[in-house]
Amino acid sequence: MKLLLITPTYPPAVTGNAVTTARLVGALAVRGIAVEVIALDRHSLDYAAARARSFAPDLVHGFHCYRSREAVRAVVVAHPAPYVLTATGTDLNHDLLDADRTDEVLAMLGGCARLVVFHESMRARVTAAAPPLADKTVLIPQAVQLPTSDRDFRSERGLGPDEVVFLLPAGLRPVKNNAFAIPLLTALRSEGLPVRLWLVGPKLDDDYADEVLRAAEATAGVEYLGEVPHADMSALYRAADVVLNASLSEGGMCNAVLEAMSCGQPVLASNIEGNRSVVVDQHTGLFFNDEAQFVARARQLIIDPALRRRLGTAGRERILREFSVEHEVAAHVRLFQAVIGTNPQTNP
Repeated sequence: MKLLLITPTYPPAVTGNAVTTARLVGALAVRGIAVEVIALDRHSLDYAAARARSFAPDLVHGFHCYRSREAVRAVVVAHPAPYVLTATGTDLNHDLLDADRTDEVLAMLGGCARLVVFHESMRARVTAAAPPLADKTVLIPQAVQLPTSDRDFRSERGLGPDEVVFLLPAGLRPVKNNAFAIPLLTALRSEGLPVRLWLVGPKLDDDYADEVLRAAEATAGVEYLGEVPHADMSALYRAADVVLNASLSEGGMCNAVLEAMSCGQPVLASNIEGNRSVVVDQHTGLFFNDEAQFVARARQLIIDPALRRRLGTAGRERILREFSVEHEVAAHVRLFQAVIGTNPQTNP
């Protein structure tokens, strides 16, 4: 089988899209599937079309319905083949609801052979918007795969064991709400609590990133670490004491939350749909609904290391039990084989 995968970003980028697609490509290669990757952050539409003609894929997989739409169209015109889409949180929480983009998203969904979603709530949203999609929407939960790393982030920054580090790993853009925790954790520092905040991730929105960095630079105990290579992320999670997610929306499963849990770290997360698909409040992490609850629960985690250990252990056990790479890749292979077997003649 030959698969042409189209993704907004791909390593060395460290976005969620890049991490997810790289993991899938590696696992498919082990299964003997030849995969060619078109990364929209570096490849043109002309390149995509030319590569489709020379590679002659059996199947095209567009990761991100809206952002991959033009490349998918160019590819299937150059080399007619069925296409599968993976819907992201941005697709369903924003693009599908944007009057200027809704028709484009629905057109792509209508032409696909199958649509992959990460959680049951995403499938419900798709079928509510377009009931005919119910029969071709497939649920495949995301998995976690982190390289091991011996890097010691705490010693690099001269931190002792008594400092409680909150880590917020996310690209700097408004939907990730990266600046949310800065004044709130500062308030806890004013109580004498030994808390620090590390912000990690690429600058995906220049104006917003500038705001976040100005706030970080002006605040004691807050540091922006920039982009950390995915190869070192396991060491970064281990160096932290609590991992934050302050997102305004996560239509799918947040890679950083899954990765933090896989490393046995407790998660303090906004109580939104995407996070509820992974975190169980009071069992594998804690949710917050507003600033006051964030402060209260952050304080709990700072002063109670036993709580941190209990939540982290339960989170790791859930990841090992329910979010394996083996399940993820096997489900995709079955899906691809089914599509090639039926080989519908579809056009975006």
